[in-house]
Amino acid sequence: MASGGFRILTVCTMNICRSPAMELLIRSRVEQACADDAMVTVSSAGTDARPGMPGCELSLAYAGSAELGHASRQLTAELLAGIDIVLTADWTHAGKVVALQPSVRSRCFPVKLAARLAAYVVGSEALVIARAKAVGEAIDSEALGTLAMVPALPADSVGRLRWLVSEMNEARGIAPRPEEDGLPYGIDDIPDPHVLGYNLHEMSAGMIVDAIDALATSVNSVLADSN
Repeated sequence: MASGGFRILTVCTMNICRSPAMELLIRSRVEQACADDAMVTVSSAGTDARPGMPGCELSLAYAGSAELGHASRQLTAELLAGIDIVLTADWTHAGKVVALQPSVRSRCFPVKLAARLAAYVVGSEALVIARAKAVGEAIDSEALGTLAMVPALPADSVGRLRWLVSEMNEARGIAPRPEEDGLPYGIDDIPDPHVLGYNLHEMSAGMIVDAIDALATSVNSVLADSN
């Protein structure tokens, strides 16, 4: 992992629709969630991209802007080097990311799952305990059980973001899971309008907006009072 700033990579299939929209939204939310937006960098790639293709104007417009000046690129192991978190459009992409670079398994999440896990971490006792440890407060390890192992919250912003990603990974299988809704895609998946129908662009973008907004809320909570 990189030792400097916090690096985010968004991934979909062709890197023209869903992952550029995620990239755009994360970039805009960073300015709101982080005191120093230079500490976070975000980029995107596709598991089956044709390099150099422009972004989907419809998807980007629904996400808030068509000004990204996007050119698609193929996901490679080199692009995954030093990435702090990979946010994918669906589970298929997450599987391909991990197959390409197994070391990122603990830091790779479908974006809807990432939003759910981050909200769970922030809403649980984990953040309270981490803040208490950071200021040297005594904790009752016996009463807390496994929560006693939550590490102290770092003072710096990048350290806190990495703390959040680590705790999100720990929350896999613990955070409540929504019930399946019978749709032709999973509850953690964002449907591809270029496969299932162009009429899904607005819905797909709406899912991305909701997920990134939820993530930004959790990030705000974790970064509160950071250096």
